[in-house]
Amino acid sequence: VEATFDNGTVGDVGLDHLCAKRFPGGPCLYDGFLDYFGFNYTYFKQVVNTDEDILPIVSNPDAQNAYGAKIFQDNVMGGIVRNSSHIISAKAIQLFWYLEDFDEPTGTFPLLPPTWPKPIRTLKDWERDFVSVALQERNFTDSFPFVKDSLSDEVNTSIGKDLIPIAVAYVLVVGYVVLALGERDLVQSKVLLALSGMFGILHSINYILLWILLYDGIKFTVVAQVIPFIILGVGVDDMFIIVNSYEATSPNLPPDERVGIALAMAGSTITVTSMTDIVAFFFGCLSSIASIRYFCFYCGVCVFLDYVYQVIWFTACMVLNSRRERGRRVDCVPCIRAKTAYRIENIPSERDLLVDDGKPLADKLTYDLNEDIKIVASAKFADALKRGGIVRWILYHVYSPFILHTVTRICVIIFFIAFIGVAAWGATNVKDGIVFEDLVPSGSYLQDFYDVEKYFDSMGFTVDWIFRDFSYTNQNIQLMSNVTQDVLDSGWIDPNVQFWWVDFQKWYNETYPNTTIPDIGTPAYINMFLQTPEHEHYRRDVAFSADNRTIIASKALFWNIGIIPSNEKIRNMEELRAISDKYSSIPSYPYSWWYRVLERIQIMLPEAVKNMLFAGGAVFVVALIFMPHPLIAFYIMCCIAIVDTLLVAVMTIGNIEINVLSIASLILSIGLAVDYNAHIGHAFMKHRGTRIERVRATLTSMGTSVLSGAFSTFLGIVMLNFGSAPAFKIYFNMLISICLLSLLTGFVLLPVVLSFIGPSPLQVKKRLNTNTEKDVILTNDDDPYS
Repeated sequence: VEATFDNGTVGDVGLDHLCAKRFPGGPCLYDGFLDYFGFNYTYFKQVVNTDEDILPIVSNPDAQNAYGAKIFQDNVMGGIVRNSSHIISAKAIQLFWYLEDFDEPTGTFPLLPPTWPKPIRTLKDWERDFVSVALQERNFTDSFPFVKDSLSDEVNTSIGKDLIPIAVAYVLVVGYVVLALGERDLVQSKVLLALSGMFGILHSINYILLWILLYDGIKFTVVAQVIPFIILGVGVDDMFIIVNSYEATSPNLPPDERVGIALAMAGSTITVTSMTDIVAFFFGCLSSIASIRYFCFYCGVCVFLDYVYQVIWFTACMVLNSRRERGRRVDCVPCIRAKTAYRIENIPSERDLLVDDGKPLADKLTYDLNEDIKIVASAKFADALKRGGIVRWILYHVYSPFILHTVTRICVIIFFIAFIGVAAWGATNVKDGIVFEDLVPSGSYLQDFYDVEKYFDSMGFTVDWIFRDFSYTNQNIQLMSNVTQDVLDSGWIDPNVQFWWVDFQKWYNETYPNTTIPDIGTPAYINMFLQTPEHEHYRRDVAFSADNRTIIASKALFWNIGIIPSNEKIRNMEELRAISDKYSSIPSYPYSWWYRVLERIQIMLPEAVKNMLFAGGAVFVVALIFMPHPLIAFYIMCCIAIVDTLLVAVMTIGNIEINVLSIASLILSIGLAVDYNAHIGHAFMKHRGTRIERVRATLTSMGTSVLSGAFSTFLGIVMLNFGSAPAFKIYFNMLISICLLSLLTGFVLLPVVLSFIGPSPLQVKKRLNTNTEKDVILTNDDDPYS
């Protein structure tokens, strides 16, 4: 494989044209297993005749490469099996090639002339050919390539692959909405209404895609790929709330007035949930992690646009649909009028199901909307029960009596106290980390690469110590030596440091014995040192001024070895940075490519806590403003805190680390938990009677909408489990947990708490409505509890 790249068969451009060189005109920078043989195939054939000849060479713990640097066995070989100090076998080996810097804006190579006749001109082109050639070499050996843009390229390919699950999810939800909203009737099926609602949801997402195309500052990341599934659930939930409120109005009212009353009933609820979602996501934009900022920005704008479409577009479509039904026009084909007359008086309202021992609760409860609107409900309980739906019947006759029984309520409180205690303990054990293989689609060559990379768990990494912006006087040189010694004494650092100053001292004492090393601020001796064949590889480690008279920067190369857990790597990184701060008189700092990864891991937990506190606090303020009672807002925030605590415990059980995916899910959990709990809390304040009666009425009237929205959310996210990348499966597990836990608090804990210490209902002005003879007028005069 190495010979193939070096001979120039990759894109017709030889590696010698592109590689980073140890010094101008020198050999390419290589690293890896072939260092044992100087990356020289001729030498390899001279010393190796059989497989057994390799083992003594690689078992030498003091082996060095062609430039005198130690070869670390765990860095170049993975899955090593040893017998004492002798290597018996290894599962994998690693090879590294380093390319020269290139012009980022144009992506062209500086070493190739503009008239270069070969077809390859950019680094990305050569990298793709590199991957292609390496994969072709699997005919005789398993090779697993990785280049600079491998991860981003493979993540981008997954976007197109995941269009099918998104489309299937939308088809499933459309089918469910059609079945849930309509009836088995050509006139009342509501297919057009369901499609119009889905049209509004899709447009809220399309505007975001248009924004991304027009404004380059907002990137589309793998974290954001889940947004279409999320907005689908949120939008459909609002649709159910509005439609169910519409069905609770009197069918004898004109369509415009029915929709107006329905929007008055549902508008406050969806406004509260939408505003809290929007605020939670926009406060998530304060995150220092770019992908989290983009995700929260997308979600916040999508929820806002969906809200606008629901209250403007969808309600307008409801008016047209109501007129179509009154005109007995067939759904989907409104130009055809149905033969059977549409009997308005047989359509039950939602309030008809609120009964007690055969007597409608409408006789003693008032469903308050605002200061001057009341619901007009039919007194025909038998017909209403027949047409009200099995879900409402179960909620009223089965679930509500069970959950509101005194023994059940006490057990629920005890259960949640114990459950929260165990979950809080589990939440403290959550791990942090970044699992790159979760981001790439299944079947990608990177999945194989990451699987093989696990053999190198004990692999160390290089740390460059950069010295800059100080005079290389003898005093500062001594401080530089002290820095080097402190780094070696810090632990986890191999004593074989590659530092030009160490070798320079040896060279000078051998070349000029019995003399004192002069002040190297004038680099004459340094230049002589760097020209020697055995030390010319240090040319990249010393930078001179433009006039070549002074040293402006230099570096030492350390090997960080033996650290496996991320927290230990982070601790060592902080120790090395503390050494840099200690010697502030000579500016220096440690750098490693791994530090970029470790810094991301390091900030994950603080970022998660910060984002949750900011979003949660903002949601609480919004809830205080929009919810009808401060106590309801407090209860909702308690439910959100419980959901998040339980969710982190689920992450611990499911071995899900704190990373960008889980932080996005935690922020999302605030919005979804608000939706499920705010609907229940808001509806509770609209009912009158005892707390038990109000909770029972709330569960029956609002429960169907919440359950329908939850089920549509489930249909929307179930296709995440069939996404191309493992990240989608993580999202699926997290979102399913969020939905179940939010339902658990909204349908179990919150009703029980409200039945014990729920606030008093809203007080409204009296108003007398007039309607047909068959309707019962509900006013405060009919309410014995007012």
